[in-house]
Amino acid sequence: MLDAILSEKRSIPAAAILTRPFIPTALALSSIQNMPGYPFVVLPHPVTSLTAEEALARADAATPYIEALLVEGVARPENDEIRIEGAAETSSASDLAKLRELTEELAEPLRADGADLSARLSAPAELTFALRTSGATCEECVMPGAHLLEIYRNRTRHVFGDSWTVRLEDPREEQVLR
Repeated sequence: MLDAILSEKRSIPAAAILTRPFIPTALALSSIQNMPGYPFVVLPHPVTSLTAEEALARADAATPYIEALLVEGVARPENDEIRIEGAAETSSASDLAKLRELTEELAEPLRADGADLSARLSAPAELTFALRTSGATCEECVMPGAHLLEIYRNRTRHVFGDSWTVRLEDPREEQVLR
């Protein structure tokens, strides 16, 4: 929890993940750090006794909540197994909806080749797309990262305006494309 709060204070998006018995500690720690109500993902307890398969299943179930927490600052639970505590409403809900729509629009053609795309707000007015090519039926069929980045820049600027910076994490490249 402390690491997440300290990262956020340095403008680095973070997601705190804990189990139910640690909720009181997390609430106290967020107050002590002058960030009362800092949101966190709550997993069922315990985790240390899980098998590898159970841990992976729990991680898979938690991923959408963690991603929403990083992108939106809030996530809405859909079941009792994974809950978000301390999350406040964000004022940019329409922008977050636009971000989801944009990402889905850009991911659709990639999925035809077995690739996928996710996006996150990596800083204010900075969007980082992450290309996933593992499992792609034809990795060479996926457009080169430099071309994808230009498309993503144009679409992001069309949706959000010219002041946005766009980056692309492409596993086929040695560095993040800017």
